[in-house]
Amino acid sequence: KALGMKSARFVEPTGLSSRNVSSAADLVKLVRAASEDPLIREYSTSPGYIVPVGRQRLEFRNSNGLVTKDDWQIALQKTGYTSDAGRCLVMTALVQERPVVMILLNSFGKYTRLADARRVRRWMEGGSGGTKLAKAAQETLTTSLATSSNGAQRATLTD
Repeated sequence: KALGMKSARFVEPTGLSSRNVSSAADLVKLVRAASEDPLIREYSTSPGYIVPVGRQRLEFRNSNGLVTKDDWQIALQKTGYTSDAGRCLVMTALVQERPVVMILLNSFGKYTRLADARRVRRWMEGGSGGTKLAKAAQETLTTSLATSSNGAQRATLTD
């Protein structure tokens, strides 16, 4: 409620419960708020970490391969999966030197959400028929994109 989220309901912190629900619009608000925390930005965009646990070392790898790509400037990201929501990706990245929040929900395959993010960026940059959107994005401070559960893409441009 403090973030102005209208439909979000979180019943536990792991994100694995199907009782945790949110709209793409509310996830944009959550991503923007999380982007304000430098530690969250650092941990979410690191390619991986090795954590000592007793005598062993556990290695954690980021499942978003875009964080290691030189042509992406990702400020914050989180991948996720539940059987209800499918494979998801939320992230803030610079596209044409502007911060963009992308919310991609219910991608079909393991890597589809990353390919979708690439396609959305290319579309915003004016490729693949995205000239009108690219012009609109240049006139705004923030562009929020969402992919609904039926795969339809929607763009909300806000100042």
